[in-house]
Amino acid sequence: MLEERQGSAVQAQQVWSPVYVDAMIARDRDADASAGNGLEERLYAVHDANYNVTTLVSTAGSVVERFRYTPYGTPTVLDANGSIDADGLSDVAWRYLHQGGRYDPAGGAGLYHFRHRDYSPTLGRWLEQDPLGYADGPSLYLYVASSPSTRLDPSGLRVRPPVVRGRDQSRPPTSSRTPAHRCCPPHGNGSPAPTTVPPPSSAPPPGYEWYSGPSISMPGTSVPAFVLRPVSAAAIEAENLKRSLQYLKDLPGGAGGKPPGTPGAPCGGNSGCDQIIDLMIGTYGDLKGTLESGFQAHHLNQNAAFSGSIPSDAGISVGLLGNAFSDGGSPHWLAHQSLKDKFWSL
Repeated sequence: MLEERQGSAVQAQQVWSPVYVDAMIARDRDADASAGNGLEERLYAVHDANYNVTTLVSTAGSVVERFRYTPYGTPTVLDANGSIDADGLSDVAWRYLHQGGRYDPAGGAGLYHFRHRDYSPTLGRWLEQDPLGYADGPSLYLYVASSPSTRLDPSGLRVRPPVVRGRDQSRPPTSSRTPAHRCCPPHGNGSPAPTTVPPPSSAPPPGYEWYSGPSISMPGTSVPAFVLRPVSAAAIEAENLKRSLQYLKDLPGGAGGKPPGTPGAPCGGNSGCDQIIDLMIGTYGDLKGTLESGFQAHHLNQNAAFSGSIPSDAGISVGLLGNAFSDGGSPHWLAHQSLKDKFWSL
């Protein structure tokens, strides 16, 4: 964004660096809301190595405001002396913060906008699915490969390394490029030609495969790196759910950041909410042979069990205590009771 207007009145103008798309150099603003004296306030932005705006400086060279961040980008506004701002908001209406994303503190939601998607630094996750699908790995909501201090995603589409000293780290230095790096079609624009390397020699775990996507590369090189991903789409979704549950488990204070049973905790404060953390989830084929004694796998989508439209062993399932048909009152029995007259008659 180069200019902001309200009606025909110019409110602010920004100057951006050619080094990185979201690195703002300076902003001119109509701070007193008087069109007669133009954009009288100019501020310069100082960034760290990952393009988080850390300091605002006036034309006189004086510090006006400072910012500090959690690893995933939750900002704290500080005054020129480093004291925390009383209301937590920028006194100069500064909006471009973590990795240069536009921050909206409205309503306490605290979201960043990065072109194609909105990002929550509180959750450390995108709020929308990746428009490119699984291009960046098995999770559709994962933010910069869970490495916000070493990775960027200014478009909300592809993870990339930061730019260092004016050079994109995903490309080799000019002095080290071979003629192949300066080829044109099919790579075009002088971008480095991909290097073909074999996957690791070790066999992947059952149900997984070695995968190298277009944006997965060794740090500082264009050489592809390999990651493990589930083989089937159903297994990928199971993995996403597992990681989401693990994320809740790892939050300070338990699920949702608050101990179960306290106001504001997940499940409406229900004291049994901690059982979510121990949920056993996976494909039916994976679960049915690995559950503890007394548990059975239960299809979340009964079409996988009865209609044939989904392979039974590929259906997403949870482990529930009890035999569905003989242990009356058990969680598995109750789950089947809830389906009475929908799929079968008990």
